[in-house]
Amino acid sequence: VVTAAQCWHWFDGEVAASEVRRLLVTGGCVAVCGFDWLPLPDTVSGITDALIQAHNPSWTLGGIRDPGPEAERQLGGAGLVVFETFTFDVDVPYAVDSWRRRIGASAGILDLSAESAAAFDLELGEVLAERFPGDCLMAPHRVWGLVASN
Repeated sequence: VVTAAQCWHWFDGEVAASEVRRLLVTGGCVAVCGFDWLPLPDTVSGITDALIQAHNPSWTLGGIRDPGPEAERQLGGAGLVVFETFTFDVDVPYAVDSWRRRIGASAGILDLSAESAAAFDLELGEVLAERFPGDCLMAPHRVWGLVASN
């Protein structure tokens, strides 16, 4: 079994798929999955996503993404057959500080200078307090996955 959880989008998919094929014994399986905030309008995730884009216009990982079909194409190109896929959405509760730390560790913010990241976090804190008062935030997320074999 080979697994790739929350990382496939960082790989060169064709190279990774070929390596998975090389590693698998006959009848072996690969599971690829991901979990990411779902930036729907007027949600914590959507407002945060738009704010990241405003502070980091070169960020390319925003918006609603579905990496499953591309991973499926890449694995198929390496000779693997996808036999199971799934996608579902879930609301994930976060304490306000936990959400801010999660976002601060995201690629869209890590690419910024320390000064720019601090300015982003300050604005995010203000927006969250105004739009989503309270101690707990509900952030929609999407879970996706696929399983393939040789």
